[in-house]
Amino acid sequence: MQKEKTTKVKKLLQTEHELHIECVKYFNTFFKGGIINHQANENPRGGKIQMIRYNVKMRSLGTKAGFPDIQIIFNGQVLFIEFKSLNGVLSDNQKKLFAEFEEQGFKVHIVNTLNEFIDVLNNFKLVNKILTKATTSKQ
Repeated sequence: MQKEKTTKVKKLLQTEHELHIECVKYFNTFFKGGIINHQANENPRGGKIQMIRYNVKMRSLGTKAGFPDIQIIFNGQVLFIEFKSLNGVLSDNQKKLFAEFEEQGFKVHIVNTLNEFIDVLNNFKLVNKILTKATTSKQ
């Protein structure tokens, strides 16, 4: 009996990880003058004991479950971005923490595509330009 050849079906949806990498590459290429940082909060692969030890260590260092994927610092302002695939959903920890961010006056932008990321960056850059211009004209 001959084995049937199967054709690989191309993925239709971009993963969150792929989106994250694509957006960081875009930022580093086209958005000069800002600082981008990833909050590493992923669990390591391994056994249950290893994961428990890792989580205890991360919490003791101040890591918060649900923290946005990246932070961008530009012109005295901070931008928080959470990447989600098109079928991704926020966890309960993220919903709770993002509400706390809003109480502190910060918005967490949920980004599903590179184009959405570009729009958020362009709006952020424009707002910072307006704020800078207004501040310097008052002096």
